[in-house]
Parts: sequence; structure tokens; C-alpha cells
Amino acid sequence: MNQNTLNTFIALYESGSMRKAAEQLYITQQGISRSIRLLEEEFDVQLLVRSNTGVKPTPAGDAFYQEALKLREQYVQLQQKLWDAQSGKKTVSLACAYGTLHRLYPAFKIFEQENQDIAIHWQELTDTEVEKKLMREQTDLSINVSGPHRRYVEFIPLYSCQICLLVYEGHPLYYADTVHFQDLQNQHIVLEGEQFRIYSQFRTLCDRVGVYPQIIAETAEIGFCQHMAEMKEGLSVTIDFVAQERKLSGVRAIPFDEADFVWEVGLEIPLVREQREECERLIRFLKKYFAVTTKA
Repeated sequence: MNQNTLNTFIALYESGSMRKAAEQLYITQQGISRSIRLLEEEFDVQLLVRSNTGVKPTPAGDAFYQEALKLREQYVQLQQKLWDAQSGKKTVSLACAYGTLHRLYPAFKIFEQENQDIAIHWQELTDTEVEKKLMREQTDLSINVSGPHRRYVEFIPLYSCQICLLVYEGHPLYYADTVHFQDLQNQHIVLEGEQFRIYSQFRTLCDRVGVYPQIIAETAEIGFCQHMAEMKEGLSVTIDFVAQERKLSGVRAIPFDEADFVWEVGLEIPLVREQREECERLIRFLKKYFAVTTKA
């Protein structure tokens, strides 16, 4: 039994639905079934009963749920103690979406200088992996790109970046000042994959406008999107600061005209648990820091 198994059982117990638990944890229903089966085999007892109306706990399942909540909290406390022991300070863990650290890392350094009893333990992950970490209570806080509203998470916007289309020289859109989604009909598009929220943003807006470009490649590396555009394999969707930091050869970064197609970054706070004092200090600092820097 490990922390993931505990989180799986707790999610299934609380939702009473294989589908809802799978959506919450970003795993398959088969994966949930396998975890529960191994848990029941380990303790030699039936914990849950599955029926046409959902999943219901047995008396043993009710008892295990109460203990699972305690064990999960102990796991979190143990991880915290290990990080604190390693750094010699109070530690705040942060799961950060790829690309967000270019603005956040300087803020982290200032915070640690002003709060020398606290260390930030950050990890860079895909947007989906960040969300998993937060939902499984494997991180104190997270920094992620704005996405669908989640009931147990507060999203505090920190800053936003413009989303651009990389267009290679010779393409009819190369000299455009802005691009519209209507311009993308039947175009070859290179895009970050489903593990990034920009993917769902892009597909949702395409459906809304009634435009269906050909997505010829999905990648986890936004730099490769630029490379594909430079090779004239297709047009690529990127973030403005990425295009600014890289030398573009024969490619222009053209902003989208759609006002709601932006890369909004925010602090995500789980509402299912109280925040430790050091987490509260970081939350207050980030709110103040980005309120000042965004206005500047």
C-alpha cells in the first residue's frame, strides 16, 4: 500500500462512482479497479461493493476510510518532515507547470531572502501532472495554467501571456498583424499535446468558431513547435515569451486576435485542508508580488 493507493480508495469512497474517481485522479477505471483489488487482497477483506447504481462501502470499507484519512495525513506530514530535515528549514512544496518558472523563480528567490526560515521545494511538470499532484495532496500548492473550474481548488490569477501563432516566411499569413481562428481552416498546426491546457483551449475555440485545422503533430516540447514552423512543416501555437527568448529564423510570432485566448497563470490552493503558516506567508507574498509587477 502506498499514498497513491490510499488516494484512489478515498476518491472512490467519497464519490461513490468509478467514473468520477477516475476523472478526479486522471487514471483509468481499470487502474482504479486494480488498486482496490490489490488493497482488498492485501488486507483479505472486501472494502467496496460495485453495483449498477455506483460503489458502496462495506462495514470494513467504512472503517478503512477513517483510517485511510489518518494515514494520508501521516504521509503528508512525513514528506514534510523529510524536506524540512533536508533543508534545515520549513518547506513549502510547489508543483509548477512548464513555462511558469520564467516569472516565478525570481519571486521565489526574493521570498526566500525575506523569509530565511522557509525553503521552497518546487517541481516542474506538465499541466495535467501538476493537477494530479494537487488533487492527490502530494504538493502544498501549485502554479498552473487556467483551466476548467474545480470545486475544491481556489485559482488566484497571477499573470497572463499572449498566445501567438508561429508563421513561416512564404505563408499567406506571414505579414499579418494578428491572426483569427477563422484563418486556421484546413491549416497544418503543430501544438502542445493533451497534457497541456493550451491544447484544450485551442480545440474548444476551434469548435466554437466552427474551424477545423489539421493538427499534424502534438508534442510535449514547445521548442519543437518552433522547429517545425522553421522547417515549414506547419504553423505552430506558442507563448509570446517563448518566441521572444528564442531566435526565430524565417518565422514570425503573430498574436491571436481572440481576447479570451490567453495563457493565464495562477496559484492553485486546495480548499480541502488548512494551510500551514509558511504556506499562508507564501500565498500572501505571491499575491502582493504579482499585483505590483503586473501593474508595472
